[in-house]
Amino acid sequence: MRSMVRALIGAVLACSLRCFPQEAAWNQKFPEQIPPGRSFHAMAYDAAHQEVILFGGVDGAGSFLGDTWAWDGSQWSQRSLGSGGPSARHRHAMAYDSARGQIVLFGGVDEKNGILSETWVWDGKSWAQKITETSPQARFGHAMAYDTARRQIVLFAGQGTSGMFSDTWTWDGTTWAQQLTANKPGPRAFHAMAFGLTSAKVVLFGGVSPDGLASDETWIWDGADWTQKSPANHPMARAWSAAAPDPTGSVILFGGTNPMMTGVPFEDSWIWDGTNWMQAGTTASIPARMFHAMAYDVARRQSVLFSGIGHSSNTDDLRGNVLQGVVLNDTWIWNITTILAAPSITPPGAVPVDSTINTIQPGEWVSIYGTNLASSTVTGDGNFPTSLGGTSVTINGKAGYLSFVSPSQINLQAPNDTAIGPVPVVVTTASGTAATTVTLAQFGASLLLLDGKHVAGIILRSNGSGAYGGGTYDIIGPTGDSLGYATVAAKAGDAIELFAVGLGPTNPAVPAGQVFAGTASTTNPVMLRMNDVSVTPAFAGLSGAGLYQLNLIVPSGIGTGDVSLQVTVGGVQTPSGVVIPLQ
Repeated sequence: MRSMVRALIGAVLACSLRCFPQEAAWNQKFPEQIPPGRSFHAMAYDAAHQEVILFGGVDGAGSFLGDTWAWDGSQWSQRSLGSGGPSARHRHAMAYDSARGQIVLFGGVDEKNGILSETWVWDGKSWAQKITETSPQARFGHAMAYDTARRQIVLFAGQGTSGMFSDTWTWDGTTWAQQLTANKPGPRAFHAMAFGLTSAKVVLFGGVSPDGLASDETWIWDGADWTQKSPANHPMARAWSAAAPDPTGSVILFGGTNPMMTGVPFEDSWIWDGTNWMQAGTTASIPARMFHAMAYDVARRQSVLFSGIGHSSNTDDLRGNVLQGVVLNDTWIWNITTILAAPSITPPGAVPVDSTINTIQPGEWVSIYGTNLASSTVTGDGNFPTSLGGTSVTINGKAGYLSFVSPSQINLQAPNDTAIGPVPVVVTTASGTAATTVTLAQFGASLLLLDGKHVAGIILRSNGSGAYGGGTYDIIGPTGDSLGYATVAAKAGDAIELFAVGLGPTNPAVPAGQVFAGTASTTNPVMLRMNDVSVTPAFAGLSGAGLYQLNLIVPSGIGTGDVSLQVTVGGVQTPSGVVIPLQ
């Protein structure tokens, strides 16, 4: 039943995705100041300060670099850090921890210590080393990406002192935890990894194996396990490429090389849409390269690429030897010149699920209606992401927890808040923002519906005669299958459970954005009226995150057919027009 309820909360409106013409392009930038050319550096986008941060690498003379640079969309600027910060290094990896507003750097190779196992964080002003209880082993050539849907950084594989790894680690802001999975890619290094906003999963491509062979494998990380994909199209086997999210919510991969094919760098761009790879035609010729770095600039909706090596006669570099070649120090931007139109919120705006009243309570499940609210239809996996399919929502400046996005509807759990009264609601996509206003209140009562009017609920069957749950229940509805699945009208004496949102405070209080599987009773009395007959539920309270449950026995003598149903709590009534079928 819980899976059905989650489906009800994330119910979709039937719609077709409107397509818009898109033209992908690499465009070179010519800033006044530019970092020295380099390879094996790392970049990540600092969302809190709206800039791409670059650290380290090795220059054309083989010198290790320990400088920090910031890209603001038009100019590079070097950050003066004095003696603080990581040692000069290369072949490290970085990713931005959105949940904690920090860039995390791990590993790499420096001149004094060799292969490193250090963790550093960048807060927008300075670097600080983190001493953790557990940590991945020292390594280089690993890859890191921030899993937006599950709010954690993922690290995979790399090269250590005794060989290549195939381990998966996650960073929670305090320490590293190894994830033991049923499936995983084989040992490798110098692979590319990025989070796909549309698919809400991390994608990994390529890399080089311990025997020196490049891979053409595509793997997906869903927060719990790895799954190998078999797309109809895919890039040629390669290592030393780079990948980043792109403005459409997909992933852009560029360049790299195959060490078994003379080491000539590639100049192709590929797009991963969550299902398949597609080679992207471009309107500008970007030089072929390897050992470069990329990051996605969210504020400017563009992927940024910097430097790398455009030619090398020696690519057998698994033991940390510095490669010589033509070092490029150019800056390129990958953007979409024509993309989905900016989002727009339309009436009824932001309302409790299955309601049209613009009053919600903190922690309530809310629907937002409009156009271009997302580039595609994506359903979350129950982990309360603050970004889904490239769409995010704030209510009074606080991030909401998304369960479903589509071009015309968003379903989310409102964040915790102590404010009362009108507050702003802002929807953000790769194409822009849309805003509306909603009133925060102690109550935002609304009954969940199976369709436009029939309440969502079940009839408990202690005798095992139900059609669902191994005979334990029936779904309440007009008797038959007129709703597209089997439903049964309730009758006097039936024990039923009805589902709602916004019925006010509970004891204990249950915070938003977290899984909840217990019960928490409402602190204010809840009263139902069936066909204008008052009914007091035996239980009224939360039985899931933001989901209220009402347990009652159907009284006799209140009629048959679709009878009116309304709930009152704290002087607030659920919208009229809701019915419950009785027989």
